[in-house]
Amino acid sequence: MNKGVRRKHTNHLERYTQLTLTALKRRSSDEGPSSKQIKLWKTKRVSQHSVDEAIVNFVIQGLHPLSVVEQEGFKSLVHLLQPSVAVMSRGTVKNKVQKATHEIKNNLKAAMSETEFIATTTDCWAAHRQSFIGVTAHWIDPETLQRCYAALASQQLKGTHCFSALAGAMYEIHTEFNLCDKIIGTTTDNGSNFLKAIRIYSELEENINSENVEGARQSQVGKRESGDDDDDDYGNGNNEGVEAGTMLDQDDGLEFQLPKHHRCACHLLNLGSTVDVLEANLNSAYKRLSRSAFAKCSSLWHKSARSTTAAKISRENCHLQLLRPNDTRWNSIFLAVERIVRIVREQGERGITAVCSALQISMDCKITTMSHGRRPRVWIIGSSIIVRLRSYLSAHRLDENLGLDCDIIWDGEGGRRWEHLLPLLHEKRAATDSDPDVIIIHLGVNSIGLPGTNRVDLICRMKSDIKEAHMLFPTQNHVLRHPSSLGLEAPDLY
Repeated sequence: MNKGVRRKHTNHLERYTQLTLTALKRRSSDEGPSSKQIKLWKTKRVSQHSVDEAIVNFVIQGLHPLSVVEQEGFKSLVHLLQPSVAVMSRGTVKNKVQKATHEIKNNLKAAMSETEFIATTTDCWAAHRQSFIGVTAHWIDPETLQRCYAALASQQLKGTHCFSALAGAMYEIHTEFNLCDKIIGTTTDNGSNFLKAIRIYSELEENINSENVEGARQSQVGKRESGDDDDDDYGNGNNEGVEAGTMLDQDDGLEFQLPKHHRCACHLLNLGSTVDVLEANLNSAYKRLSRSAFAKCSSLWHKSARSTTAAKISRENCHLQLLRPNDTRWNSIFLAVERIVRIVREQGERGITAVCSALQISMDCKITTMSHGRRPRVWIIGSSIIVRLRSYLSAHRLDENLGLDCDIIWDGEGGRRWEHLLPLLHEKRAATDSDPDVIIIHLGVNSIGLPGTNRVDLICRMKSDIKEAHMLFPTQNHVLRHPSSLGLEAPDLY
């Protein structure tokens, strides 16, 4: 056809060429590039070793329990993706995780062995009634001069956060990675437990042990100079044998050697700003309003945090969960107040009002003015025994101030438990513009024997609440009933 057009229809040859080229282009674009059909049975196969490594990484990175590999859903997923492989058992995963941990530790030790100076940071915290300690290391690579860091440990801390437990845990971690002679300083917060641990066990700080050694040395020199040596006793037959093992097992306070201490600068600034804010209470008008507002907020925080029913009520009415301040967490008070302000801004006052009504929290701002004379003010807070004592005074027409030159305010209620103390102190503080000089507390008997409460937890809670009470009333004296009278074996709650 092409030849006939060229021979007989030369005047239409150009038009014919354009049409044929357009048809060829359309046909080539519709067909696409020639390719072979992919066969489904020739898909990529994954080895058993690769699947095992992927499962171990899945468990480690997701912090999944080892039993996840024994779940039928997990096995079905792996077999669906790769039917020919086998899923490891729980024991095999445990062994592989331990092996990977050992390899990582060895690599980390090798990396830190090449540097001469290392700095560490340490922190401890509590979660789900368990204590934990974390240590990180920081150094500069001697070849690349790049900053390097690694987490050395994040493990459970046995016992309380006392200074000796922290010192022992820190020393064990430093020893495990052979860092005792390389650490130039460790950074912690300004907690009293850390400060005491460093003060006593730091090799660069003067502690009681060095003073004892020096004092014993001076005493020995003085004896020798005065001729009062006890060397003559060797010949008198008065010497008693002492077992060497007993002497070696004695705790001389030198079993731990901790590095030089650096306080966290950010924590210092935070503490400084917190103290400066308290100076605003010098204004009496602001002080009354502040205490009244924060007393209501504290009642909301305490009741919503210590009762599942209260938490459910606040969540249903406010559509947001209330945040409770925590002294160990920065900006916690600001975030807690910000959450309440957000609820009021988004939901209006009806949400907070409904919660306060359901939880029986007063919304009125009633301030009772107490005497500002020289007579001391005393609060006596307790359970039914305080009620009976006040009734006895009234029945016998005795002075409720017990004949003392002071003003006593009695506050007793039958069945009151220790956990009612802080909400009560917040409410009483909001109801007056003057603080008491002495607070007498008689609580704790009704809290013993409650389901899910043991004596150790009660002691820890008492310590925490007493510290918060001292923050509420920093200049007041607090008198407590001794824990031995409650059946608690504790030498001191402080």
